[in-house]
Amino acid sequence: MSVLDRAAGAVTARMLAWAILIVLVLLGLLGLSIAGNVRQWADHRAYVKSEGDRLQSAAMKAGLQVAASIAKQKQKDDPRLIEAVSRIEARVAKLQGAQRPAPLPAQCAPGKQRMDAVNAGADP
Repeated sequence: MSVLDRAAGAVTARMLAWAILIVLVLLGLLGLSIAGNVRQWADHRAYVKSEGDRLQSAAMKAGLQVAASIAKQKQKDDPRLIEAVSRIEARVAKLQGAQRPAPLPAQCAPGKQRMDAVNAGADP
């Protein structure tokens, strides 16, 4: 073996070692990247689940606030509503007892036949 062959073998061995080292470093970085992505994905899934629970909780809280507001307002509205219903009932009773007006004469009664007769000139 000549010196040139030995030098070429040494350079090739050194380059092979560097290539293997670079591949191992890149594989390590790829593994770290995959681990980070899996962790982010798990965190995102947990966030999405908690966000749904948070929105549901906020909706329930808003519903409770509306119900509480309605309950507070009910105490004020009940006397007013009872008074309004009493006024309506009194008016209905008054109107039921009142005598109805006499029906209109035939020449004043509305209707298709009457208007057809007017348009035909039967009733000037």
